[in-house]
Parts: sequence; structure tokens; C-alpha cells
Amino acid sequence: MLMDDISNGEENAFFPNFTASMPSKMVRMIANDGVTILAQRDVLTTNSNIFAEILVDNTDILVDADRKTLFQLLRFLYCGRVTNLHLLAEKLASLAYFYKLTNLKKICECSLTERLMWNNVVYNLVFSYNYDMKVLGRKCRCMIREARVIFIDPKLYLNLWGMVERNAKNLVCMYIVAEIPEKCKDLMVTELTPTNVIDMMLFANYCKINGLKIQCRIFIENSEKVYLKSTYFLAMWQLIDDRQTID
Repeated sequence: MLMDDISNGEENAFFPNFTASMPSKMVRMIANDGVTILAQRDVLTTNSNIFAEILVDNTDILVDADRKTLFQLLRFLYCGRVTNLHLLAEKLASLAYFYKLTNLKKICECSLTERLMWNNVVYNLVFSYNYDMKVLGRKCRCMIREARVIFIDPKLYLNLWGMVERNAKNLVCMYIVAEIPEKCKDLMVTELTPTNVIDMMLFANYCKINGLKIQCRIFIENSEKVYLKSTYFLAMWQLIDDRQTID
């Protein structure tokens, strides 16, 4: 498929006619939904050393993005701007990170920062961590610090927990920051809830109460969301190794 064929012809106002004769060689950009878009080799290699390395021995580039995202990537490479950024900022940011497109990454980071809300701040903090977006990360941490309690996706919490649980010293630090009472009777409640399960799990781990720890983990896995103190979350976040990627 040529660029001209993607949608309603709106693209023709921004891209050259790829069916015409061109001085530079053409490259096939293949999206993960099977769509192929032609692009000029010189445009790709001028903007990104990663493209240049790939094209040393290849004439095709497999791009981990759908056709709409790929088209916007090419729009940026040709025109220096994108449209519908609010819908594609995350996808374009991951491509910008992979292909080392610094300006595109900054544009995406700005868009994500402007759309920060309480229900997406933890997700965006993880995103900023994985894709090296320091401005977005600082903004997320500030928002979390201002809150007494935040809610978090259970799967994400368990991933973070697993990254720090291997180090007993880390857990002691979290225990202190979370200000959990030292006596079991202060935490023995009749039922686990989304608001107490994190404290209970941390306490059970610290006191080596394996049965309670297992119950807490099962409860978290079956919850839509769980709550934890912002100070505890930030303390846990600081203990994560910078070299790891968070799923």
C-alpha cells in the first residue's frame, strides 16, 4: 500500500507523490497490521542513526506500530509535526525512544504531561521510567507526593513488589516509611479490603506470616484496584533498580 492509499487523501497535502520518480532510494515501512508505506531512504537516515544502521543490509523496516501511528511517525520525519497527538502520544513516544528521535519524544512527553490525571498518574510514572522521560516523571512524583493515598493497578503493584521483595533491607525501609504498627493485633482485621490489603501484605511479609501474605496476594490479584499511602509508594519506587524495565 502506498501512502496515498491510507485514508481519505488528506495525506497528499503533506507527503510527496510516492509513485513519481525520486532521486533517493525507496524503503518499505511495514506496520504490525500488515500495511506497507513507502518512504525515502534519505529522509529516514537523516533523522535517525537507528534507521541508518537498519538500512545498511535491508530495504524493508518492520515497525512495531499500527498504520495510523506509522503514518504519524512519517509525518513527523517529513514535516516536523504530528496530528491527533493526544490519541497516539504513548505509541509515538515508544517509537521515538527506540529510533532515538529526541524532538518527537519531547513533543510526546509534553502531551502526556498536559494530560496527567489522578487516575493515570501511576501509569504515566511507569511509562516515564521505561522511556526515560524525566520531566513527565518529576510531574508524576509531585502529584503523588501531594496525595495522601493513591490507587494502583493490582498487576503493576505486584510487579513493583516483586522487584523490591528480593532485598530484605528494602522491605525494612518500606515498613518504616509506611508507619505500620509493630504488633500483629493492630492489623488483625476481620476482612481484607482494597484500602488495607497493601499494609497487611507488607506487615505479613515483615513478620513472616506466610498464610496472611498469600491471602493478601490472592486478594490483590482478584481486585480491580488497590489503595496505598503515597509515601509508601514513593519509598518503594526509590528502591527500584534503574536498570530494570517495569511491565
